[in-house]
Amino acid sequence: MDFWATGAILHCRMNPAYSRFGVTGVSFDKATGQSRLLLTEEAGTARLSFEVEPHQAGEAILHANGHAADGSDVLRLFLQAHGFRLMYARITAAPVHADDVVPRAEIHYQQGSRLFQLALQPKQAVALCARAATPVYIDRRLIPGWQVRGAVPTGDYEEVLPIPAP
Repeated sequence: MDFWATGAILHCRMNPAYSRFGVTGVSFDKATGQSRLLLTEEAGTARLSFEVEPHQAGEAILHANGHAADGSDVLRLFLQAHGFRLMYARITAAPVHADDVVPRAEIHYQQGSRLFQLALQPKQAVALCARAATPVYIDRRLIPGWQVRGAVPTGDYEEVLPIPAP
């Protein structure tokens, strides 16, 4: 893990290059057994889908409904034990070639007046934000690749659970 202190955290909510998303559901594909976290833009104009491990999807549901076992989220426990408060995750588009970008994620957290960042994989950052009920800021250049086209399919192929569950 790559922890580093930072003098100033980019305030994504004030940067038009980023959109604010919240985790609004978990999708289970019955045919493949794959799990996805569903994110919705704060303005409601875009929906994204992140493939995660089944246990991460299950943890997100348990945390959202207040049924998570104590000690089940090691990273959150570490941050809390040391007085850190998770603020948000930021997923950026790191340029690889002239027309190709790779998503990179970091969580931003605070201890008193000190600000810190931790680099994670995008799906780890999204899963952590789902468990902690914190926002995810995503670089607008990445949205088309993760965008859910039309309504999320349900029925025989896929089951969608809203977060928090009603």
